[in-house]
Amino acid sequence: MSEQKLYDLVQLNELSGGNDDFVNKMVQMFIDMAPETLDNINIGLAEGDLDRVGAAAHKIKPSLDMMGIVALKDKIRSLESNAKNRLNVEEIPALVTEVSDTLKAVIVQLKAR
Repeated sequence: MSEQKLYDLVQLNELSGGNDDFVNKMVQMFIDMAPETLDNINIGLAEGDLDRVGAAAHKIKPSLDMMGIVALKDKIRSLESNAKNRLNVEEIPALVTEVSDTLKAVIVQLKAR
């Protein structure tokens, strides 16, 4: 039984006009950038710096959309909004965990593609 693919490169493929090199570069950039953004989110959470959490969530949002990571579409927006507006602060740690776990799984899948 294979695990569900957490990403969909259709939008990226359309943008690239069928240029596999471009797609591979963009995927590699995502693989390189995502852990740093996750670190910023987790450090921000640990330090109670919700501005940092919100800024990091905002920064990665377009990349998640481009990589077709539908599972995080609403979660990353909730995380960004809650952190920036100090809303539902009690939900932020769970959102961070979900975003973090899903992104780590996506990176593993992308590296193996």
